[in-house]
This record gives sequence, structure tokens and C-alpha cells, in this order.
Amino acid sequence: MTKKNIGELLVEYGLINEKDLKEGLDYQKSRDLRLGEALVELGKVSYDDIEYILSKQLDIPFVILNEKILDKNYIKTFPPTLLKKFNFIPLYETGDILAIVTDDPFNSELINELEKLKQKKVQVSLANGRKIKELLEKIIKDESELDVFLKDWLKKLKKTSFYRLDFIRKENHIKVFAFGFGLKKELFTYNSNGELIDNIKKYFVKEGYDICFEKFSNESCEMITVFPIDRSYFCEIDNDLIVVTRFGLINDDILICLDKNVFSKNFLFSSKTYVPGYSNFVLDIKNNYNKTFTTVDYICDDRKFYFIGYIPKRCDCDNKGCDKCNNLGYLFEELEGYYTKAELKKLSGLKNG
Repeated sequence: MTKKNIGELLVEYGLINEKDLKEGLDYQKSRDLRLGEALVELGKVSYDDIEYILSKQLDIPFVILNEKILDKNYIKTFPPTLLKKFNFIPLYETGDILAIVTDDPFNSELINELEKLKQKKVQVSLANGRKIKELLEKIIKDESELDVFLKDWLKKLKKTSFYRLDFIRKENHIKVFAFGFGLKKELFTYNSNGELIDNIKKYFVKEGYDICFEKFSNESCEMITVFPIDRSYFCEIDNDLIVVTRFGLINDDILICLDKNVFSKNFLFSSKTYVPGYSNFVLDIKNNYNKTFTTVDYICDDRKFYFIGYIPKRCDCDNKGCDKCNNLGYLFEELEGYYTKAELKKLSGLKNG
């Protein structure tokens, strides 16, 4: 592929001159646009001119996009923010190749992002940028901003010791944190004036989770703590006390009562006290531990229990976040067996928890 950028190619083909190019570069910086977009807005060239030049100059195919040829479910596996930012559409993957179409084949930032995300070589084809944008709007139009962020982070939180999400709203400004094993991690911030708990319920039901939750509010803010319960996970209760520290907590597909509010299509209901014949899922340290699930943060240090889940380990990035730890700041080790909380903290090597 040629190293010349779009501006140099347009000058070489006589569609703009050096003065036009300088004007376009200045306009690009002031409006935070790509160079081609800047030149189109200034009336120097058309999008058709740019696509013609690129298809002639580059040794890559030009794709005429049609909604029928696209795999919408596959496209939705990519973060919508990434799709919109770089205006590209993923077509397919093979063993070591990711094929995409874009109107900006020179964009090295896009290529680098995708190679990090998929660990594959990116194969680029060219397509009409306006058509890409139009198709992306159709495919991901039903995704709310909350859906977009949660979908991305929930993938990262699986197989970690984070088991609770905290949504804190001040006016229309909402911050989302993950909590578990004494660690609290800020995930993202977004704006919304919708009913928060209804939007949370809608998302988790769509993703196949039950949830138990608590809601707190005062004059200045609203906070909702959410404990996702994964219906696909199974565990028999053979012990009086099982401590679970994993995203999705646990669901043994029998009868469970919890000490929180519940939103569920399963056999879950809210109860502050143990109900005979039901497994008790409590998040309160004051409990008789009779056929009980709880989490490591609510247990005293010297109480012996059966542990199922993950313990955090410090990452080389020193909690700053990197590709290795999915930007969580910690790595996680799966563990199962009889422990005390003090023993788990020692295995983890972290002072908190």
C-alpha cells in the first residue's frame, strides 16, 4: 500500500492544489475532522472524487455495500463506540485474518486498535463512507448509551472477583463502578435522564441475567447497587455456607431467597430470613449460615467456608490498567475449596479485601 496520504494523492491527480491542501489541513484541525471530510466541507472535492482516487491508487478492492450481505449479529460484537468513531464495518474473521471495510484505509490508529482487540491481521477493503455510516446507524440504532458501555465491560468482568455494579446519578450524570473482594473500580460515565432502574432491568434481562438490587437516594444523588445472577452457572449446595466471588454470582437452578429486591424470571424471591426448603442468598454478615450463599466481603476473617470464584492478583501495570488485565488493573485466579477470608487475602497478596 502506498505511503501517500489522501491530500498528496488529490494534489497528484490534479483535483486540488497545494493552497487548497493547506487550507484543508487548517480547517481539519479547527473542526476535528478527517482531511477528506474537511476538503469536502470546503467544497474543494466531492466524496466521489476521494473514493475514485483511493480505488485507483490503492491495491485493495472496492466493496459496494448492501445490507443483505452483512452479518448484523457479528457486527454487534464490536464496541459501537469503536464502529462509530472510525466509521468501519467488520465483514468476517478467519483463523488469523479480520476483514473490514472503511472509507479511510490510511487510518493506522484503526488498524492498531483492531489488531489489539482481535489479535489478528487486519485486511482492509474500501467502501463509500456515507453508506458505511448509514448502515451502522441502522444496525446499532437500538443500542442505548448504557447498553453500549455495559456490553463492553461485562465481557471484561466475567471471570473476575467483581460481583456488584454501583450506579450513582447526580442530575443526568451517571457513574458506574464495579465492586468485589474489597476492590472498587470506576468503569465509565454516561448521561441519561431516563428511569435508571428500569433501564438496568431491561439490559440485564436482555443479556440473560437475573438481578438483586438495592436503591438509595437523597436530595443530591441516587445510587443503585446491582448484583447480577447468571442463570447459566450451576452449583450444588453440599455445605452450610458457600462464599461466591465471581461476576454473575451463582444460580443453582433451585429455589433461592435473597435479602435484596429481586428482578427475575426464575425461582428467586426476596426474604430477610431463611425459608426452609430454599437456599438463602444473603449479603448481610448477621446470618445463621444455613444453606447460604454470600460473598467474601461480608464474612469475618476467621470463619471457615467453601469458596467458589476468583481472587485478584496485582498486575504489572500497577493498577493503571493495560491490555493484559483488560484495563481492570488486576489479574484474577480461579479458586475452589475450603478457606478462611484471611487465607484468601494472603493468597491474593493484596492488602485490601
